[in-house]
Order: sequence, then C-alpha cells, then structure tokens
Amino acid sequence: GTKSGLNLMPSGANHFVPFLQEELFLEFRIYGIIEDNRGLLWLRTSNGLVRYNPENGRHRIFNDKNGLKNCRNIVYGYNGFFKTRGGKICYGSTDHLSIFDPDSLEYNLADPIPVFTSFDLNYQSTKPSPSSPLKMAIDYQDSIQLDYWQNIFTIHFRVLDFLPTHQILYAYKLKGVNENWVYCGKQTEATYTNLEPGSYKFMVKATYNNEAWDTPTRTLFITVIPPWWQTWWARSLYIVMFLLLMLLVFRLEGERRQSRIKKRLEHEKELRKFQKAKHRLVVADLQNQALKAQKEIEQEQLRSRISGDLHDEIGGNLSSIALLGETLERRLKPTGKEKQRLKQIRHIAMATAESMRDIVWFVNPLNDDMDKLCAKMRETANTMLSQAKLRFDIKRQDAAWQGDLNFRRNVFLFFKEALHNIARHAQASEIRITLLLSAEIFRLEIQDDGVGFDTGKSHSGNGLKNFERRAAEMEASFTLKSKPGEGTSLLLTKKIP
Repeated sequence: GTKSGLNLMPSGANHFVPFLQEELFLEFRIYGIIEDNRGLLWLRTSNGLVRYNPENGRHRIFNDKNGLKNCRNIVYGYNGFFKTRGGKICYGSTDHLSIFDPDSLEYNLADPIPVFTSFDLNYQSTKPSPSSPLKMAIDYQDSIQLDYWQNIFTIHFRVLDFLPTHQILYAYKLKGVNENWVYCGKQTEATYTNLEPGSYKFMVKATYNNEAWDTPTRTLFITVIPPWWQTWWARSLYIVMFLLLMLLVFRLEGERRQSRIKKRLEHEKELRKFQKAKHRLVVADLQNQALKAQKEIEQEQLRSRISGDLHDEIGGNLSSIALLGETLERRLKPTGKEKQRLKQIRHIAMATAESMRDIVWFVNPLNDDMDKLCAKMRETANTMLSQAKLRFDIKRQDAAWQGDLNFRRNVFLFFKEALHNIARHAQASEIRITLLLSAEIFRLEIQDDGVGFDTGKSHSGNGLKNFERRAAEMEASFTLKSKPGEGTSLLLTKKIP
C-alpha cells in the first residue's frame, strides 16, 4: 500500500500491478493491509477502513458512521492494525481500540435495485388516474406515454435499504438523450425538458459506498407521442400534397411555356408587321425628303430669280430715280420748296434702293449662312460708323447655330437700326460690337461711349419699340442700359433650342 493506491502481485508474476481506482484511492493513503479468512483485503487508510475484493474490484468503506472511533485520526507510530489467531481484526487509534469479526459481517448483501417512487409532469406531481399518463403507481408501470406538450417530466427513484442514504450512490441515463451514464451521487431524481417526439429508455442503477457499478438497472420506457401534424399519416398527406403541388407546378409551367411560345410567335408576327410598316414609313419618309429637297431646290431657284429681278428691275429703277432727281436739281437749279422736294425724292430713292439691296441679299440662297451674315454686319458697321473708332469681335465656337431666314433678317435689321441710332444721336468716338455664336446661345452686344440718355424718360421715336418687337419675333431677350454722359449698351440674347 502506498500514499496513492493499492498494488497487487498476481500469482506467478514477478512484478506488482497497480490498482489505481480513482474514485477510491485518489484521496486515500494506505497504512496497512490485512487479508481475512475469505480472501478479502482490509485496508487501513487515512479515511477509514476499506474492504476490497481483488477478484471483482468491489469495495466498501467503513468509518465513523459505521461505529469506528477516530478512524481518520492516524498518528505515525500509533496505527495498530493486526489480525488475531481467531480471525478477528484489531483496529487501534490514539484513544480507542476497535475489534470486530469480519466473518460475522453480511458480505453477500443483495445488489441495490432502485425503484421509481414518483413522477412529476410539467413540474407538478402526477397521481394515477384514468386521464393521467399514470394508470397505476409509477413503479408498477414498465412504460408510459406522454403527449407532445407533456415533454417536461421528473422521475424520482430510490433504493429501499436500511443503510444510511449517504452510502448509496446513483447513476442514470436516458437513451436517445444521454450517451453515457450520469453519475449523480446521492441525487434521487432526473429531470428532462423539451424532449422531441419519439421513444426513449430510462435506466437507473445504484451502488453501496461506491462499490462496483455492475448492479441491476431499473428500466422505464417512455414514448412522447408526436402532434397530429408530425404523425405518419400527416407526413403521408404532406407527401401527397407535395406531389400534387409539383404536378400542378409542372402543369402550370407547361401552360406558361406554351403561352410564352404563343406570345413569342405573336410578337414575331407583330414585329414582322412593324418592320414592314417601318419599311413603308422609311420609304415614305425618303420620298418626302426627296420632295422636300426638290421643293427647297425650286424655292432656292425661285429666290435666285426673285433676287435677280429685284436687283435688276426695282433696284435699277430706284437708281434711275435718284440719278434723275440729281440731274434735275443740277440743270434746273430750283430754289425753296422745289429744291427741298427734289432732295427728298433723291434721298427716298437712295434709302429705298439700299433697303432693296438688303432684301435682295437675304432672298439670295447663297447667303443662307451665319458667316455671310457676320461679314455683312461687319461691312455695314464699317460703312455706317466710318467717322468713329470701331472694334468688331466675333467669337465663334464649334457647332455654331445657323438660324433660319427670319431670324437672320431680324438680327440684321435690329443691328442696322442700332447703328443708325448711334450714327445720328450718340456722338460716340468709340464703338465696340461683340458677337458670340455657339450651339447653345446667340449673343449680340453693342456698346458706345456717346452722350447716352435717360432710359426712364419717354421718347418720341419708335426705336425702343422696334427693338422690343424684333426681339419678341426672334424669341430672344433684349436689354438696354444707358445714362446721360456714360454711353449706351444694347444686349440681344437668344438660347438655342
């Protein structure tokens, strides 16, 4: 015997084999060993006497609770332990001597067999009744059936023995839940919660003083009945419903596939019709464009003839009238009103001829270009403002807007009337003209350093009204700024649609 266990040398062997049973010798120091007449070993330990059967490994502990006095009070040199000739064992301590006959003890005790004492359902004690899962006392039933909502239960068990309760230890397990035995010590109940529907086997066993656990077990078969939606016939119904649903899905999918094929065929048919109609529209559009181009060519030819006729016929006649008036004035040498009227006829003819030249210029299709308009505006400004310092800036960006005939005509007339007012009234020494052409905006600004005027006062002329009327026709914005002595600024702006 050592401080950590028992060592035995089998018969015929030449070495010791350790018997280190953890539950027995881990906290026991062995101070003496005596073999009784039956071949059982009595071990004097630091925790009392231990009877050990080397054949089956069973053991039993005797200590103060069994009548031994001061069995744990062992002092070195005072640990008397021997067997008499008669087979009695003497056990001594510091102040007591215990003598007993091991043959008189009841060695062949019956194996402890637990019984079921009570059954709790949902934390409440259950009594036998026709409506209860218990039809009789729990220990008289080998099996029990529970509804799915009765899945919380406690099983109480106990060994019916006169030994002190602390010397009886228990172990249990529920097959299907516990893989291994649950060694619960002196605990005499087992509780399970939220069990799934199914069949279970509850087993419990006991041992005296931690002797061998190969003792008989008490068994109780427990069945938790599943709810109706988890029964076999419900599952069969689910399978049938699933198969019917799949059949319906396949049928609907087939119908949808046929419907998609039909729609695709109809769509292809409509698409062919649409393509044919589109082809007809394209042909018609090409024909319309050809007719439009032909009409535009005819219009340009007509405009060329008209411009030529106006220039040759009316322009020539007006020039002849102006020349004739000048000849009459030089030959007749009139005075007074006649001279004034001849000058008036000559001026009207010259002004009309000039206006006619502008009209002929715009009617001529060769001038349908903003660059041509800019060149004509620069030429007109140089002619009308020859007495002042003139700066003409043209800022042209990519993809500049060309405008239509009416817009170009109104812009030129607006521009010419502004130059006419500057030449007659502004007394300006410097004029600046800025023209911006782009794909987003058309902007014309005319500035002079002349005498200016008060824009808040009314004026007898129609110049301002003409500016506003032409700006409205062009769908453009018009701004006039002027102060006496600070010059005048005209701004015409049109956002390109």
